[in-house]
Amino acid sequence: MWKKPKRLLEAAGMLLILALTAAALYLLILYPGDISARRTENRLVFGAIYMTMNNPYYQVLDNCLRSEIEANGDILLGWGLAR
Repeated sequence: MWKKPKRLLEAAGMLLILALTAAALYLLILYPGDISARRTENRLVFGAIYMTMNNPYYQVLDNCLRSEIEANGDILLGWGLAR
């Protein structure tokens, strides 16, 4: 007597799990947009290497470059040998 509704409920549950799995796979693998928390899809990455950071000129240069680049939403990777 209860077998038919129970099977119907099991089938509905399986379909729900299948639909949720398909939606998750679509979002994680096939979705064309950037869904990351940082939105890094169209960011540019710049690099700067300085021989020394003892000279205040290079400190000012690094700060100016970093502020301009990060104001545009991009990333500056800067290294000084003597930091």
